[in-house]
Parts: sequence; structure tokens; C-alpha cells
Amino acid sequence: MSYSSRNYLDFIYRQSTQTGYVRPVDISNGLHVAKPSVTRAVKILETEGMVRKDPRGGIGLTVLGTAVARISRNKREILRIFFDRTIGDRCTLSDQEMNRIAYSISDEAIRAIEEYLQKAGPENSIIQKAAFR
Repeated sequence: MSYSSRNYLDFIYRQSTQTGYVRPVDISNGLHVAKPSVTRAVKILETEGMVRKDPRGGIGLTVLGTAVARISRNKREILRIFFDRTIGDRCTLSDQEMNRIAYSISDEAIRAIEEYLQKAGPENSIIQKAAFR
């Protein structure tokens, strides 16, 4: 899955958990992209089995799309905790930077970071909520 497709999927996931409904215009406004770009991206995600469109034009995630979006969210949360614990205020990453790192990092590396944080102590108990599985 491309970085761009992952961004669309992540946005659809966040929006649908907040409002329960996602329209193409919501994606366009939320990601600051043109509506034809949304149409293209949704078609790609549809062919990959990640999203489905309802008869009224709404866009929803499939079971697969939800699982992929949750994994992506969990990766970002684990990385955010890791950077907060190891670098702290010396390094503040934007959401875009965090998304790029999460997209690029392997599942094996995330698991290693998760194990490191779990061994680091009880202050990392939040890692249990973001467990990557």
C-alpha cells in the first residue's frame, strides 16, 4: 500500500470513529486535496478491499481496512511513546513526520521498540493500550 493510500485510510478511520460517517468532501477538506484525488484514492482502496461505498455516497472501512488502519495507528502511538521517553522535548515530530516514520518502519522494528518500552518500566504502561498485534 502506498504512503498516500495509507494517509487516506488513516483519515477515513479517524473520521469514521469520530462521526460514524465519512463523505468524499470530508476527506477532501480534511486532507486538503482536490475531490478528483479523493475519487481516485477511494477507487484504489476499494479495489484493495480496504473501503466500501454505500448507496448514499458514504465511505466506510471494511474489516481489512479497519485492521490495517488500527495497525498504522498503533505504530504511530508506539513511536510517539518511544520518542517521548528517549528524546523528550528535544525532538517534537509533526504528525506528517510521524506518519512517514510509521509507514517506513518494519513490523519487526516496532515489536522491538514495544519490547524495549515494556522492559523500561511501569511509566510505559500506556504501551499496553497501543500494543501492536
